[in-house]
Amino acid sequence: MRSPSRTTTATRLVLEQVREAERGAEVELLDLGAHRIQLCDGRPLADYDDATRAAVEQVCRADGYVVGTSVYRAAYSGVLKNLLDILPADAMADKPAAMVATGGSRDHYLVLDYALRPVLAALRARVTARVLYADPGAMPDREPSGEFRDAAVALASELVHAVQRA
Repeated sequence: MRSPSRTTTATRLVLEQVREAERGAEVELLDLGAHRIQLCDGRPLADYDDATRAAVEQVCRADGYVVGTSVYRAAYSGVLKNLLDILPADAMADKPAAMVATGGSRDHYLVLDYALRPVLAALRARVTARVLYADPGAMPDREPSGEFRDAAVALASELVHAVQRA
């Protein structure tokens, strides 16, 4: 069995910390690698298949988000872009969102602020100031370092406070 990606591991870590910080919170992972989301082509949401509509409904139901992505060629993932393009314009409006990314070098952390943050802002999400980025050194053998875990706790705390204020 294939082990989870670094991105999934990092995202789950933040979700676990949200669950710890806010007892009783319902926390769900929408793993885009495990879902077949149809390609966005501008058709009405009702015309997409059940799996795509279910993913969009899960996003719309949420009170807050941990948006995780891998970084390739200085961009966030295409499957994430595809889902964001399918979402109704108000799906994330006024809801807090935290960003998590993994990449092959330290240089790619800028993708969060220069590529993903503007898209989430266009969707009117309230993006946390803090972000979480993991280059290979932050998660040797896919095991988060102590410093990375501390950063995940801080990000989760910021997100929980933002959801409580929303």
